[in-house]
Amino acid sequence: QSSGTLVPEMTNNAVNIHWEPYNDVLFAEQTSNAFQILNDSTTLTGELAIEPSGISGSGKLDMKNAYLTSNNYQFRDIGFSADTVNLNLRSLNNTGLTVQTTNVKADVDFSKQSGYFESNDDFTLVEFPENKYISYLDYFEWKMREANLIMGARKKLTPEVFNIGYQSPEDDKLTGARFVSVQYDQDSLSFVSPVATYDYNKNVLNASEVQFIPVADALIYPSNGEVSVLENGKLAYLDSAVIIANNLQKYHRLHTAEIKVESSKEYSAKAYYDYVDELDEVQLIYFNDVRVDTGLHTVANGAITEPDNFTLSPYFAYQGKVRLDAYDSLLFFEGGTRIVQECDNISTGWLRIATRIYPRDIYIPVPEQPKDINFNKSFAGTFVTQDSIHLYSSFLGSRKQYNDNYIATASGYLTYNKYTATYQIGSKEKIANRNVPGNYLALDRENCVFEGEGKLDLGVDLGQLKLLTIGKSKHDLISDEKELNVVLGLNFLLNQPSLNEMASEVDS
Repeated sequence: QSSGTLVPEMTNNAVNIHWEPYNDVLFAEQTSNAFQILNDSTTLTGELAIEPSGISGSGKLDMKNAYLTSNNYQFRDIGFSADTVNLNLRSLNNTGLTVQTTNVKADVDFSKQSGYFESNDDFTLVEFPENKYISYLDYFEWKMREANLIMGARKKLTPEVFNIGYQSPEDDKLTGARFVSVQYDQDSLSFVSPVATYDYNKNVLNASEVQFIPVADALIYPSNGEVSVLENGKLAYLDSAVIIANNLQKYHRLHTAEIKVESSKEYSAKAYYDYVDELDEVQLIYFNDVRVDTGLHTVANGAITEPDNFTLSPYFAYQGKVRLDAYDSLLFFEGGTRIVQECDNISTGWLRIATRIYPRDIYIPVPEQPKDINFNKSFAGTFVTQDSIHLYSSFLGSRKQYNDNYIATASGYLTYNKYTATYQIGSKEKIANRNVPGNYLALDRENCVFEGEGKLDLGVDLGQLKLLTIGKSKHDLISDEKELNVVLGLNFLLNQPSLNEMASEVDS
């Protein structure tokens, strides 16, 4: 009856009856057959208690796509409730179970084809056997007609739930249900979602409002917070996602990423990276190989070609490989860089480099024998030709003849002083303070003047007379005029009689 005391239609033709008239209760216990409830698709294997207040029962309640067990069902005309039930949802694709949980309150309404379940504790463990996942939920709603469960957790994670799958210090900011993989090779991969839907037609768990997925040293932020766990326990590919690496210092952000998450320690991706130079101009770097190395650090590899017109700064062009290491704030560039200038009468080229670059203050190592991008020798300084008294300059470019010798050169670091519009090569100490000893080169890109400073080599061999030449060289690239301003130190043998004669002259 559907008014007054609500009672469903229940039948059984094989029961044991026990009546307690003074307690006003009739017990009915099944024998060979289960109770039929409402229709032949719902049965109860157990016993009933019939009272003026209604019908209660206990046992296994089989609902075609699910079965429940409880010691205290309270039946209505078109549904039931229970303080404590264990729920097992059958798979629609095989003979196994697709959802399992225990110790939840239940309220099922057959007319609405829905059921609402709430944890008796802060959270209840829910298992998804076909997806190889478990979760800690405080409620879920069963939509029978749509064949899905809407589930979630409204509470902040408790310590016992917090630590299941914990990998990131960011986790303590989260509220919602934690979903944890129990697949042996996924190393407790987990994420937190306040609201999720389980489609047991397709055996797919769709989580919403997922802030991030911790993997190795990275935080992966799904696009729109959507994550899907497929039937085999694998996460569906993530498109347009964001990667923050690492999860402590958060040095790097990769975006528009296509990501395949394998486990809590492994993922692979392709992504873009915003390279910001000293003028805050943004250039995109495409990393086609983002992964986790053996040290559980995120690394990313990409390539930049000459047609990309990429610059380390407005003053340094670049082509070659680029690598990101999550534990270092700077990118590693291995390829060639070239200064940006339009002066004539000086040779320039691509300097081969393999170094980390700080975009706001670029210092590029220059060895004593630089090489170009093709591993050929490169040269920086002023040369004198051997076949004639002819001087010319090269700034990390080529020399005219194999036997040409340096007059002035320098090594150390290449940098650009934007206040003087000058490219400089020397030690960091010499660049910072010109009074420090050491060799130094400078190319004024606006006035087209090339200068050298330090120990010079005039390229002559005078036998026993040794020259030490210290000073400056200057090459005006527009007029092609050269100038040397030097101090000569002469070292030669002087015999004793000549020295005595000199001393006598001085004495006299």
